[in-house]
Amino acid sequence: MFDKSSELINNYSKLSENVKNNFYANLESDFKFNTHFLKREFDFSWLDIMEDATTYIDNILMNPKMFILNNEEIVVVEKSKKVSVESVVHLTQHSNFISEYNPKTGDIRPSKILNITREETMDIYENRFIYTLINHMSMFLEKYGVLALEGSSSINNKNLVYTAKTKSGDESINIKLNIDSIENKTSKLNSKSIAINDRIEALRNKVNSFRHSLLYKTLASLKVPEVKSPIKKTNVILKNPNFVKAESLWYFLETFDKNIKKESKYTKNYSDNTLVNEDLDFSFLINYALIKNVTERKNDEAVNLDDVNNTALKNIIESYLTYNTFISEEKFIKLVSDEYKKIRKDQQKKFEAIETIIVGDLNQFNINKNKALDILKI
Repeated sequence: MFDKSSELINNYSKLSENVKNNFYANLESDFKFNTHFLKREFDFSWLDIMEDATTYIDNILMNPKMFILNNEEIVVVEKSKKVSVESVVHLTQHSNFISEYNPKTGDIRPSKILNITREETMDIYENRFIYTLINHMSMFLEKYGVLALEGSSSINNKNLVYTAKTKSGDESINIKLNIDSIENKTSKLNSKSIAINDRIEALRNKVNSFRHSLLYKTLASLKVPEVKSPIKKTNVILKNPNFVKAESLWYFLETFDKNIKKESKYTKNYSDNTLVNEDLDFSFLINYALIKNVTERKNDEAVNLDDVNNTALKNIIESYLTYNTFISEEKFIKLVSDEYKKIRKDQQKKFEAIETIIVGDLNQFNINKNKALDILKI
């Protein structure tokens, strides 16, 4: 294990067992860990139903229902454009409108007569029902469509505060750790992976197009009154499939739970989790080993290590040659090489043994950490 973690192993291995034991014996630690969770979910069932109903409303607007309206007016005979059967019948019932009568010929001359004009009108109940429904759809989108665009989301705030102090000989050691974690997830996609905001915008445009239809503009110009529940069960509304669908949407919007945004939130405290506490204590020890190694290494840098090593090596060679005057250079080099290899091999074994111990400690640390994370997982 010769990656970045080897630095931790090096630092940890340099601590004596006595230092470690004193560290834990004098350790006083405390931690607080809380998580605050908030989830917002939006009900989009209304969007599917409104989208489905627009096709049927479109059919109604393309073929609006018309009603023949008879306008009756008593006018002077000179202004009458057409004399109908109804005009004659009316005159027989109102003889006071006859100004002249010829008994011989039977001719009569009226002074006034009933004039009837016929015109088509859209001002009927079924059309006013559709007119009102379009207004309701528009108001619903303006009020609740904006909220839906926020999308479903969840926020998970975690906070950990760890404080500890201990002693190692004459050295007092303290640590203060504060970790804040904010996880914010947002989703605006439906099951068909189509953006909700695009669908709402398309629906809004569709409803706006309804407001520019001939039926809607005609009734708006007439300032017709809106209809109210319950809807009258006329033959058209009962039997025409387009109006059946429109009535279904009417009652859906009327009874729909307008609280389309639902929130759930809770707070959890994990300050009594011993595994987390033990892992934080071990992390404290690792950090202490780090700063201890850094400071000791800086102190060593104050001395020229090359000079020290060269002087020590020179003294060893002089001392050996004093008692082995006749040894050849080749033999001396071979002797030094053999001893170097032997000592290096022993050092490697010692390092591997130390590494095995530390890796075991770190593995146990990771096991404890994973257990703690499983417990803390939301």
